[in-house]
Amino acid sequence: MFLLFHMEWVLTREEYIPNKRIVDHASAGGVWTYTFEPDATGTTLAIAFGWSTKVPLVGQAIDRVSWDGDRDLDLMLANLKKAIET
Repeated sequence: MFLLFHMEWVLTREEYIPNKRIVDHASAGGVWTYTFEPDATGTTLAIAFGWSTKVPLVGQAIDRVSWDGDRDLDLMLANLKKAIET
């Protein structure tokens, strides 16, 4: 949801390196990067998101209004972990 509007993105896979990294480009302008690293108990998954747009300042405005990257990415990781482990 963004300012009470439903948003849907189409993700296009830009890069796939088995057991290392997946990079997806979102139709709304963002780039999602998932990295995987083995650890003592299994695998560590990290998620990064970068916003890009052709319209100046739009990404910054959306970030300020609808996105808290640290909180939102941590929540996404927690939800993924819970879903995978259930």
